[in-house]
Amino acid sequence: MSILVQAYLSAEDPLSRELIFDKLVASINDDNYMDILADLESEPEALDLEISMVIEAITTPERLELLPIIHKMRRRTQDIYVIEDLDDALKKLGQS
Repeated sequence: MSILVQAYLSAEDPLSRELIFDKLVASINDDNYMDILADLESEPEALDLEISMVIEAITTPERLELLPIIHKMRRRTQDIYVIEDLDDALKKLGQS
């Protein structure tokens, strides 16, 4: 799975990046979402916005393990787009 994470982070043109993002999100399930998120967070070149976009896309009401990650990111960022993604994820978790 880290191949998709690497491809997502290294894609330069917007269309390729969007297609890889969609493929990455589609490959995420209840068994691997925390591992993929850990892979993404461990990449030094990963921006908070890239991580928050994935978090927002994969959040479901059942994935409560995302709460500490979301709250931690929310405290450390001032980027309004990251905050918006994280707030949307919190809403999906019933934590508005």
